[in-house]
Amino acid sequence: MRPLRLEFEAFGSYPGRVEVDFTVLAQRGLFVVTGPTGTGKTTIFDAMCFALYGSMPRKGAGEARSHHADAAAETVVRFDFECDGVRYTATRSPEYERPAKRGAQMTVERAQAQLVRHLADGTTTAVATKVRAVTDECTRLLGLGAEQFQRVVLLPQGEVARFLTAGSDERAELLGTLFGGAVYDGLVAELRERAERLRRSAEGVEAALQARLDTAGQHIARLHELLQIADTPVPDTPVPDARQHLGVRLAATEEPRAALLARADELRAVAVEAERRHQRELAAARRFDEHAAVVLRLADLEQRQGSVEAAAQQAAISAKARPVVAAHELAEQSADRLGTAQQARNTLQLELDDVCGQLGVAPAPQLTTDAAATLHLVRTEQDRRRSTLTVLDEAVAALDAAVARRDGLQGQVDHVDGELAATAERSTAARDRLAELTADPTDPEVLRTKLAGLTELVDLRARFDVLLDQLDAASRSAAAATTHHAEVLARFVGTEAPRLAAQLVDGEPCAVCGSTEHPHPAVADTVEPTSFDDVSEAAAHRDVQVAVRAGLEADLRSVGDRLGEHASVPVAELRSRCDEARAQLEAAEARRAEHLRLTAELQQLDASAAEQSTRRATFVGQLAEVEQTVSVQAAAADLARVAAEGIDPADLDRADTLVARLAALCDQAPDLDALRTAAAATALAADRALADALAASPFATVDDARGAVLAPDDEARRLEAASLHRNDLAQARGSLETLVAQGVPDERPDVDAAEQAAEQATAAADSTTATAAKATSLDDEARRALDEHDRLVAEADEARAAHDDAQRAYRVCAFGGPLRMPLRRWVLAQELDRVTAAADVHLARMTAGRYSLRRQLGITDARRSAGLELEVLDAHTGRPRSTSSLSGGEQFQASLALALGLADVVSHGGNASGRRFEALFVDEGFGSLDQDALRDAIDTLHQLQATGRMVAAITHVEAMKQELHVGIEVLRRPDGRGSTLVVNP
Repeated sequence: MRPLRLEFEAFGSYPGRVEVDFTVLAQRGLFVVTGPTGTGKTTIFDAMCFALYGSMPRKGAGEARSHHADAAAETVVRFDFECDGVRYTATRSPEYERPAKRGAQMTVERAQAQLVRHLADGTTTAVATKVRAVTDECTRLLGLGAEQFQRVVLLPQGEVARFLTAGSDERAELLGTLFGGAVYDGLVAELRERAERLRRSAEGVEAALQARLDTAGQHIARLHELLQIADTPVPDTPVPDARQHLGVRLAATEEPRAALLARADELRAVAVEAERRHQRELAAARRFDEHAAVVLRLADLEQRQGSVEAAAQQAAISAKARPVVAAHELAEQSADRLGTAQQARNTLQLELDDVCGQLGVAPAPQLTTDAAATLHLVRTEQDRRRSTLTVLDEAVAALDAAVARRDGLQGQVDHVDGELAATAERSTAARDRLAELTADPTDPEVLRTKLAGLTELVDLRARFDVLLDQLDAASRSAAAATTHHAEVLARFVGTEAPRLAAQLVDGEPCAVCGSTEHPHPAVADTVEPTSFDDVSEAAAHRDVQVAVRAGLEADLRSVGDRLGEHASVPVAELRSRCDEARAQLEAAEARRAEHLRLTAELQQLDASAAEQSTRRATFVGQLAEVEQTVSVQAAAADLARVAAEGIDPADLDRADTLVARLAALCDQAPDLDALRTAAAATALAADRALADALAASPFATVDDARGAVLAPDDEARRLEAASLHRNDLAQARGSLETLVAQGVPDERPDVDAAEQAAEQATAAADSTTATAAKATSLDDEARRALDEHDRLVAEADEARAAHDDAQRAYRVCAFGGPLRMPLRRWVLAQELDRVTAAADVHLARMTAGRYSLRRQLGITDARRSAGLELEVLDAHTGRPRSTSSLSGGEQFQASLALALGLADVVSHGGNASGRRFEALFVDEGFGSLDQDALRDAIDTLHQLQATGRMVAAITHVEAMKQELHVGIEVLRRPDGRGSTLVVNP
């Protein structure tokens, strides 16, 4: 992982927006982050952790928003980083309150997060958009959780020494996360599960062996019982003996079972013969019963034969009479239709005569010829009279249109005359106003320059008063800061001796006088101790206030020089002059605008007058032409009135109605004549058909035929009954002949006795066969169970051996054997050896080869797990020491070396993450080191940077700032509200 850019706003002690470009700092490789105590140096790295994981070292997410930020400012952190050659941007905002968009109330802004990946074409794609999803995805990408990231990439204050002094279990947790301890936990769990599976498998095979013996014994016992063999119980002996005993018992059933099968075959043959005898007796009994039934039915049919044939004879006579009756009914219907057609034709003739009388023409005796000629004459006269009236209407309409056209043109001429008069009046007024405006020569540009100068003077004079007020306040703040610095410096000088005395150790030289004896060390009085950081902070605050005052004085001089003689003129008077100049400018600009408008208007009015004159000439010419057209149309209308004199439109409309009625009657006439002709022909044909039918029948008159006709259903039923009776009689005689040919016994056989004998024989055979089948099935099941038992014997031995091996492997990996070193702890111990080996390189440089770290190999406490305890080797004594026995400076050196060694191993791949971390940030108290130790620590940081890693140290130690490049400088804001920072490439 390589950091690229960090940007945050309203975050921690930074109310505004700040940006850190790590790419330019990485070119330095090694730099320091410095600034006064409490200004927010660590906040820079809190922002990195917050962007990735939503959490910060030693702080809650609720502390992310700056208390100095404006209420409406957005709290947001954006962190660009590169992982495996791919660039990502993590953006995150905490939950905080902000003013509502409407109203004066506050609303809660929910926590948000987003992670995007930058593509090669310059676009981005979203990877995660939820708070928890972004945290999980960053953890996956970096291979570290928040706490592990702080220990490997960010080393916060107070956290470096934790890994050195942590207990074995806490150290195991961190190492397990960094080096894949979960893999070995999973392996042990898999071994345990495998041993358990093999145990269950072995037990299952043992149970299966016994189950097969039990199953075989049950089947053999039932087989003995079925064959009525004296049973011998299974002895309480080992399995092989029980298996042999069951084999003997099964062999004892072979001979009785074979005898049972033979007996079943004999009984089955007897049952088959008994069933055949029963079927023969049953067939003879059926023939005896059928013969008696056929004899009775034949006698009944012969008795009813005469009445059935008589009824059929009546039905045949009715069939001959039915055509005569049908022909008579058709002749009567044809005569009725002929009378109806004749009556309709007579009615139509009466209506036609009435219409001709109303039209004043002669009646038409012949419907199909005279009526059509009369209709043609009437229609021709109607068309002539209607055409005359149409010509009159068209002539009058043309005259009216010509008159309307003439009146319209005259109105247009009058309208154009009015427009010409109005245009002339407006032109005169515009020329008079232009003459007035030309008399005032004032230039607006001169007035505009004058107004700009006055406006600038007003702004400078107002700025001059504000600077005076600000300078007064800044002077008071600078005086107060100077006084405060003198007081803090006095307290520091007064408490320095007791502070140095507190660091004295018996037998060790004093840093001031060099003596190893300290008989009268200084004692602190009641004054509160003051550190050099407090003095530096007070001096920085004083310098800031003095700088603010000097800046205001310079601004005041600059503004006064620009005002010159106007510095003593009140602002109100300058504003009054400015308003007067603005009014003059507005009046001059209005006059110029009106002059331009009137000039354009005159040009437009002249063009309008020319266009109006042209239109008037056109309308006058058109009016003369229309006057001639009116005269011509008036003459044509007079001629049309003469031709139409005496024609009444109402009489024409009434005549049109009668003509339409006459046309409808003429259309009906051919149909009525055709209908009457067809009805006459049909009636004649019906009369002839009736005569032919009567002549062909055995009847003399129609009445005789009607008397012989039966109902159709009765007639059909009598004929069908006669046909069925003849068929039944023939079938009965044929059945009787067939039964006699087959043979009919004199007496009916005893079928029940034969059936009972067959059932008894079948039951005996079925019972014996079922017993034999059951015996065969039990024998098969018993043999199958014994065969499966023999197959499982070898499998059971293999299952027991596999379980024993798996159980031993699980116990060794889970509990570690005699040294109580489980697999997970053993692997982590090897990784810890790698970490201490890397750490010793750094520690040797920082301590001139005196100290080195190593893992304890023995067990110092039987109650604790072994393998991850650390100790320090002192080259001066040649003996190992506890890490807790180191002094503060020595412990810092050892802790930093161990943290650097851990970062070395993990950033170059580790065993689990596979990630390389190309940056290390150290936020630790370098001030606890003496001059030589500090020099060694700086050399160590240089060596780390030489490996290609970016290294940043947070410190306010002057030696560190002098030796190393100040990459990031944190400053207090001049208004005292939080901090800001400067990045020095």
